[in-house]
Amino acid sequence: MRKILIGAAATILTGSALAVPVVLDLLTDDFAGETSFEMAIMLGGTNIAYDSWSSPTDPGFPGLDDGFIDAGDLLSATAYTFTWDLDPGSYDFTIFDSFGDGICCGFGIGGYTLTVDGVVAGSGGEFGAQETTPFTIDAAVSEPGTVLLFGLGFAGLALSRRLRRA
Repeated sequence: MRKILIGAAATILTGSALAVPVVLDLLTDDFAGETSFEMAIMLGGTNIAYDSWSSPTDPGFPGLDDGFIDAGDLLSATAYTFTWDLDPGSYDFTIFDSFGDGICCGFGIGGYTLTVDGVVAGSGGEFGAQETTPFTIDAAVSEPGTVLLFGLGFAGLALSRRLRRA
């Protein structure tokens, strides 16, 4: 029981490193075979596989099962949602168009919105060969009032144990 209380205290006092949902809503243009993207740890990190994807009209090509999108994996003029659960850190989301004309507006109306924990971090569609959106997920830190109340609770627990022993 003592180890559980100490672990709980450490989690509350230091915050928790729970993963944060990062969601990409993507509408491909008429040439989706040119579109790809990657999510990477900032400054040249490894591409991170998405955790899930959905589309109301795409039954799913085998290329979508590996967690990465390469040119040729997506259907044209199709809406997709991709989700990552990312730990605190700094990341780069980059969307690519191999023809160099973005995903809007010359050949269809495409676009994307990237949200981090419900807040829009980036959006667009009019770009050249690529567009990068950097973002940071901060570690959760408890509010000072929560830490104070937790400390008072521990002080009360210690006092009650001393009174019981006496």
